[in-house]
Amino acid sequence: MKFTNNQSAQAAAQAIDMRGEFLSQREVSRNAGELRALLIDMGLQVAPTKEAAPRTDSEFKTNGARKATAAEPLRNHEDFQRLATYLRNKGRYGRRNYMLLVLGVTLGLRCGDLLRLRVGDVYSCDTKRVRAAVTLIEEKTNKRTRNVITPAAAAAIADYIAGAKEVR
Repeated sequence: MKFTNNQSAQAAAQAIDMRGEFLSQREVSRNAGELRALLIDMGLQVAPTKEAAPRTDSEFKTNGARKATAAEPLRNHEDFQRLATYLRNKGRYGRRNYMLLVLGVTLGLRCGDLLRLRVGDVYSCDTKRVRAAVTLIEEKTNKRTRNVITPAAAAAIADYIAGAKEVR
């Protein structure tokens, strides 16, 4: 009998232990190392196990990229206002990012649905006015939905359009 990895040894041990009694999953995990040693002592071929990489508390991955961290949700109106103000005043794309935040929150759209929106979906270039509603097919459900554009979202769209050099 040849076990190719530690999981095979665990599977064999899980079915029945050396005393003929069934083992629980916890016992299998705890006794896997002892079972490997016993199988080797019995002269059975057991493939070597891979050693786990040492754990570090570094904030970087081995390739140098920053590890993902948990984000805190926006719990109150003040947090939302701080984020909105930050986005509105941050760099070249501040107005666009602010508009996407407000549209996402007020219309309840997923990121994929937001990113598929075009200026013409929410703004009429002929009348130079924000549309009353936006109709789209949701990416996840493939359902056609019609969402009313709220006054806050309309103001964010108008602000974005006013700051844009060119409207498509």
